[in-house]
Amino acid sequence: MSTGRTIRRFRGIVLTVAVILLLLAGIFIIDPHLLSLATFRKVDDFPLYTMRYLADYKCLESVGLKEIPEFNSRVAGEGQPFACTVIYGHSPQGEAWLGRNLDWDRRAALLLFTDPPDGYASVSMVDLGFLGFEERVTWEALERLKEAPFWPMDGMNERGVAVGNLAVPATPGLRDPAKPSLDSLEIIRLILDYAGDLDEALALVQSVNIQFRGGPWLHYLISDREGSAVVEILSDRVSIIRSQEPWQAATNFLLTGLSESEADASCDRYRLASDRLAASQGFLEPLQAMEILKDTSQESTVWSAVYHLTSGEVLVSLGGDYSQVHAFTLKSSIREIR
Repeated sequence: MSTGRTIRRFRGIVLTVAVILLLLAGIFIIDPHLLSLATFRKVDDFPLYTMRYLADYKCLESVGLKEIPEFNSRVAGEGQPFACTVIYGHSPQGEAWLGRNLDWDRRAALLLFTDPPDGYASVSMVDLGFLGFEERVTWEALERLKEAPFWPMDGMNERGVAVGNLAVPATPGLRDPAKPSLDSLEIIRLILDYAGDLDEALALVQSVNIQFRGGPWLHYLISDREGSAVVEILSDRVSIIRSQEPWQAATNFLLTGLSESEADASCDRYRLASDRLAASQGFLEPLQAMEILKDTSQESTVWSAVYHLTSGEVLVSLGGDYSQVHAFTLKSSIREIR
């Protein structure tokens, strides 16, 4: 083979490779979802995955809202097969955290990082079972990761607003025909994207109807760096139970109208968490909060997460294995702390 022919053949191969690379680059430029998939990583064999969502998921448009609902930021104040626990407190330095046990079917979990152009950056935990994943990833399910921002079970945004949901016995939900309607997880996305503090989060909840379609009725513990509140959707009103202490707890029963002693009698997990928080005046380090989650965990505990509302750090334990705790930040770095 002559030298000239060899050079021409080499140039042809280089040109072909360059075209392929350009086409691939074009695909990634055209479809930001593929860029998001490129960040999809397995970080625990439970399994737990992380992903940074790089596409604009257009929160308001996707949930059927033309704009953020107008709200007034000055807002007033067991026997179930569910075993979730959410707690709120502060470190001894006065920095707030929110901790949460999700008790559900054992399925793959995702720690999702989002940063919408019109809202706040946040991190949230997603049950990938809702998107067709089981304990392992299938290619057929990857396409549904486009929906991941709208399936948060708990999370925290860059302003230190955090929220966790818990199943409660079904109650007739309040519906106001003058308000737009969101489902029970879309409201969490709305809070994470647009609430700058607890008052704004509570006002957003009151600006919409929350519908419990295809899942259990829920109540929510919402917090910021200054305080917390439990939100319950009743037949005649949205009940907001603001904590009068620097801590708060909720499990799987409605707190509206109950005294603390009645609440203690309603659930052993609530009593244990509340007693531990009261004994320390709610001042515990995040790893000590994880110990409360460990002590209230059940065989059905899928994950335990503690959100540090000042530093943006997230601690995650999977499947009741508290010997291994992963630490992340809103910038998505990961390290082992146990």
